[in-house]
Amino acid sequence: MKRLILILCVTVFSSGAFAGSIESKVQRVNAATEQYANTLLDGVTLNISGHPCATNTTHVAWDKTTEHGKQMLSLALAGMLANKRLYIAYSDTQCGLHGNQVLVNRIDVLND
Repeated sequence: MKRLILILCVTVFSSGAFAGSIESKVQRVNAATEQYANTLLDGVTLNISGHPCATNTTHVAWDKTTEHGKQMLSLALAGMLANKRLYIAYSDTQCGLHGNQVLVNRIDVLND
């Protein structure tokens, strides 16, 4: 039984909630549509080869209508205004704005 629980936990927590991540300063944060916010990465590109829908390698997006999305928007703005790098984690299976940007799951402001 313990072995089954361990296998289930490993499967659930490794199923791609955070498929990729990048650290970057941002040039711009947009409230792009009623639902999505996005940001332009500063001089870096995402390595998203094999992603099922994302083709834009310079922008990332998230749903700003949820509480979590509003928190990420605040962190992205704070990081941009303080000229700090952000840690951005994104999904390997979901896309955001226009269906061509990776969907962000987490944003942290890094202390450079």
